[in-house]
Amino acid sequence: MMKMNALTLCVLLTASVSFAQNTAPDAAVLVPNGGFEEVDAATLNRPEGVLPAAWTARGVTLAAHRLVEDARTGRYAAGISFTQGEGNAVSGYYYSRPEPLPACKRVGVSAYVRVTAEVGAGQAHLRLLFQKGEQYVGISDSPRLGDTNGQWQRIEVSANPPPEAETWRMSVEFSGLGTALFDDCELAIEAPDILPAATRDAPAGQAMALGDGLYGILGPVVPVADGLEVVTEFTGRSALPQRLHIRTVQYAGDRQLATITHVLRAWQDGTGYRAPVRGVAGVDAVRAVAYADSENSWDAMFVDPPECRQAAPPVEEGFSVAPQPHPRLFVTADELARLRALAKLPPEQLAQRHPEFAQAYKQLIDKAEHSLTREEISVYGGRYKTTMPPAVPPRHDDNFPYWTGLSREIENCIQAMATAYLLTGDERYAEGCRAWTLALCEWPTWNDPDYSCHPSCLDTGHFCHAVAFAYDFLYDCLSPEQRKIIADALLEKGAEAVYQSGEKGWARTQSWPNGFAVVMGGMGIAGMAVLGDDERAARYVEYARRRVGEFYDAQDRDGGYVEGLVYGGYAMSLTMPFVGTLAAHGDELLSRHPYIHRTLRFATYCLEPSTATSVNFSDSSYTSRAYNSTAAWRARAGDGLARWYLDRALGTAALHTYTPPLSVLWHPLDTQPEAPGDWEPAAHYRDIGWAIMRSGFEGRPQDILFAMRSGYHGSHCQLDQNSFMLNVGGQWLLQDPGYGKVPTELHSTLLVDGLGQAAAGGEMVAFGRLGNIVYAAGDAARCYPGLRTFTRHVVMVDRAYIVVVDELAPAAGPVEVTSQLVTAAVEPLIGTSGAVRISAGEGDATRNCTAYLSDSGGQTAASTGDGAKTIRHTYRLAGPRMVPMVISPEGREPVGLSTLSGEGIIDIRINTGTGTDIIIINPTGEMHSTAPTEGPVVRTPVESDARVTRLRVVEGAVVDLAAVWGSTVKYGDEVLLQSDDRLDYSM
Repeated sequence: MMKMNALTLCVLLTASVSFAQNTAPDAAVLVPNGGFEEVDAATLNRPEGVLPAAWTARGVTLAAHRLVEDARTGRYAAGISFTQGEGNAVSGYYYSRPEPLPACKRVGVSAYVRVTAEVGAGQAHLRLLFQKGEQYVGISDSPRLGDTNGQWQRIEVSANPPPEAETWRMSVEFSGLGTALFDDCELAIEAPDILPAATRDAPAGQAMALGDGLYGILGPVVPVADGLEVVTEFTGRSALPQRLHIRTVQYAGDRQLATITHVLRAWQDGTGYRAPVRGVAGVDAVRAVAYADSENSWDAMFVDPPECRQAAPPVEEGFSVAPQPHPRLFVTADELARLRALAKLPPEQLAQRHPEFAQAYKQLIDKAEHSLTREEISVYGGRYKTTMPPAVPPRHDDNFPYWTGLSREIENCIQAMATAYLLTGDERYAEGCRAWTLALCEWPTWNDPDYSCHPSCLDTGHFCHAVAFAYDFLYDCLSPEQRKIIADALLEKGAEAVYQSGEKGWARTQSWPNGFAVVMGGMGIAGMAVLGDDERAARYVEYARRRVGEFYDAQDRDGGYVEGLVYGGYAMSLTMPFVGTLAAHGDELLSRHPYIHRTLRFATYCLEPSTATSVNFSDSSYTSRAYNSTAAWRARAGDGLARWYLDRALGTAALHTYTPPLSVLWHPLDTQPEAPGDWEPAAHYRDIGWAIMRSGFEGRPQDILFAMRSGYHGSHCQLDQNSFMLNVGGQWLLQDPGYGKVPTELHSTLLVDGLGQAAAGGEMVAFGRLGNIVYAAGDAARCYPGLRTFTRHVVMVDRAYIVVVDELAPAAGPVEVTSQLVTAAVEPLIGTSGAVRISAGEGDATRNCTAYLSDSGGQTAASTGDGAKTIRHTYRLAGPRMVPMVISPEGREPVGLSTLSGEGIIDIRINTGTGTDIIIINPTGEMHSTAPTEGPVVRTPVESDARVTRLRVVEGAVVDLAAVWGSTVKYGDEVLLQSDDRLDYSM
């Protein structure tokens, strides 16, 4: 039975709940129908079987869900079952109803599970969810459990509730082929604790010892009131982020009732913390406290004194858009006049003036011409078809989202014909577009009736975009009757269906981010198309405006996107038409949102500019074109960096992947590209756990782009914690498999005893830029039942090569560890000394690197056959160990290399030919003296207590030093760093 880490659960669900007087009543902390014994009366006559009361079944097919009389206790267990004929990409869920969240320090949920997996494919897990209203504000996953050999096994997950959380719920989930039974769900809570030093009369505003080694600062005591929030800002001073605790201390007279704690990491990037105060019964005053685990840790942060203060009411910029005359979408009247003038130029003249625009415009016209003569649309390799003008598609009995591909192709054709008419006035395009649009409006629904996503899905969002184009761009050649038919369909089959999805709760910013963005963007553009023509439209525009803002608010604070770059670009491309149209009408509330700028910066950091490819973690491909609409919108407004990205991502001379006409309508005709020449060599995306390191943005043959992932596991993510990728000069030498449900075996991370990751929980625990190194570390130990420790340390040295050190320890007895490198299609060459040469590309585009693997035993082998190859270095792990790897691009290979490792420390010395680099990884921070006793590199001892030390030695002298979180560094007899406090230092 697994145990919750460092968590003492004070109350079990099945026991009588005993709380302090301030706690919510018993019913608020029980899992509703946790034993699945109560049946939903509405399902008594359900052919597939009854469903449990107080739970909601969801998934690719509801027929897979039923109560089963094969329980661990009682009569019923909740079952989910998928067979081979339903494909591999299947999943099902039961969600408990939301329950009020009591004041508590931590929440845990558990259940008993029995899994019978077909061919090892099925996995079950639990999810703990916290909500504020309808929005998820926290999601935590348990480890995933495969076949249990007919036995019931207990799984659990716990988490600290976010301060803003109002309710909690849990889900039991199964994905893959086979059957999972769930029973005896329980919830446990850890009651709030107190902070003895935070008495009501303790002084505020000065740093002080708080007892038990804690050190921090108390905010002022304020009377409790509605609308209070905790506010502070802080910045870390180290690449090793220290833990900052924010507490809300609550008093009744002089008695301390409770403290509600939130723990954060103080990264080098500044962070503003703001959260509502969730009061407990009987409280009359509150104060905020910020503290660290020690005085030294406190000194490694800059923390503003925390306050509990009245929250300023949100600034609601009221919706007051006055609709412009048609056509009004995406561009202003002046911009449209200019585009029409360009469209009238002879092709040769247009190509001379604006060559990229001319190419994109020609492709758009070609698409419109092709659409005029199409008789059929076929998607997914011919598996699904419909005739043109779009007839109602055939029904299907497999739960596959055929309408997603179908709606996108119909959308592209309608948009191309509508835009061609808008720019040329050619009636042929209007006639074709009108016929397609009116046919689509006759469909009974814009949501696939045979796919389990209702009342709206991606298809609804795409149809909204398509028909909005047609209504607005063809407005002058539509009869009043035709306008009404189209407006009714836009609002009833489009916007209202999306609204119902939003209100029913499936459309959420976190559980399915891209789907939320697509449908809300579709609702918004549908409303803007008919605004002023139909009184219902304003309601939908206001709703979409608010929900798209929520989508931007919910994403990574640094601009990252958890589902990967393709889905991130997809989500942005289907919200930006709405955002741009609002801005063209003078409403800039959404267009000013910082996420739009930050996410384009994220896409730029992930871009390899010479080949227009990108980091493809999560469900993504190497394509970099998904963000082109976002880049085009910013570039046309004068953003030179956006124009640079657009050029490198092949977005100025080709149609965009999503909403293709925007490649013409938003073409940055007057903006010159501006390269990101002064950007930092690395970026960290804190909320999704991505670290990007690169030598530059020029796209030179010697440039490297390294990416590592260890973090939040959400929609469209894979079991790939602590995996990494490497591009050298345009070639992906170390790859990620990209799109699809891909197991750990195809990622550059570890297998343990031949098995991949069993859970989804990884975390980036260090990141920083210091002198001539970039350092990152990811902790993925909880992904492997056989490991107690798996921290992957990565150092980029001089923007030239990469050092990787795996800090490992088994959970119990010895295990077999396999370190994987997923490479390009060229067969890797494995040398006798542990060096592996990796190649990709052909001719002048060939790029190479060498990976120097640990020389401490084990075997190295590479897979053969077609496609990518996997190099596997397998060794026995019987105790704590540091396992190194050095990855050097061609031309930067070391002349000599030696390592010296002990328990908790490793010293790596690399002779570069012009000097020696010394890299020491010392996670414990204890003082160590290291020196190799043999080998071709310098043997002078180094004494250091820094977590990471890098020295560059040339002709016996240290010319470069970087030390992460240390106080002492000596090279031989030379003292390089001596401090009373730990700090990050470089020279």
